[in-house]
Amino acid sequence: MARGISQVRPHLVFTSQTAAILHGFELSYQAIDGKLHVATEAPVRHAFPGLCFERTPEITPQIIDGMQVVPAAHTATFCCLTLPFRYALQVIDSALRSGVSPESIAQSCNAWKRDCSRVTKMLMLADPNSENGGESLFRALLLELGFARPLTQVVLIGPTSGQIYRVDFLYITPNGKLVIIEFNGMAKYSDTSMLNGQSLQQKVGAQMLREEDLKAMGATVINASWNTLRKPQALKSTLLEAGVPLSRTPLSWLRTGFDLEQARKTDYSIAAQANISGNSFAA
Repeated sequence: MARGISQVRPHLVFTSQTAAILHGFELSYQAIDGKLHVATEAPVRHAFPGLCFERTPEITPQIIDGMQVVPAAHTATFCCLTLPFRYALQVIDSALRSGVSPESIAQSCNAWKRDCSRVTKMLMLADPNSENGGESLFRALLLELGFARPLTQVVLIGPTSGQIYRVDFLYITPNGKLVIIEFNGMAKYSDTSMLNGQSLQQKVGAQMLREEDLKAMGATVINASWNTLRKPQALKSTLLEAGVPLSRTPLSWLRTGFDLEQARKTDYSIAAQANISGNSFAA
């Protein structure tokens, strides 16, 4: 869709969630509103079907597959300012993982000429070690529930087998106990591309041996999935029972009830209100 419109109106510059997708950053479908987000320096008086005009400072665009796109660092900044915390964390984790430097994101704030303290705090919480968007979402949920930041992608050596394991999340409780959280989902069992040449039975067997080895070091192993994200209170109860520590500094600034539409109207962009028929449009 972006490519088609760009061919008709090549002057359009994509920003926000559209730019994030074009840069290859991970972003959940729940955060995507189905519109193309286009940069504009001034308010737009009219609305155009399928487009959302975002107030953006004058920035030299980057060309991706023939389309003009707000550069990666500015895209990460804009998403931090406008998206709910969990989705913003997805984008900034993905940006850092792809090679965007935290310095360039911090520097991009200068162009916005507004309070970017939220971006600074997001950079403090970002973690390129999160291997995918699911792990970023899960880590965001841990923080939203008030837990301390977990260690990520930690390498452990099984005491029984001597095997080297890398676990997704690790907590060390106040009494020194290890709590391991694996964000697996069911993909590694249902997706044949993730079996690495093993049969389903071999994969399940290897996973059971892995868990037994990790438990042999006295660790509590908790398996989480995409379904876990839908049951936050059940997860909180499980983690508290396991002794996972709460944060000493609750992140009240997260604003988990962040109103994106209100943010567009007041702070960062102009959301089109009327409907105009036809396919003629211009920023």
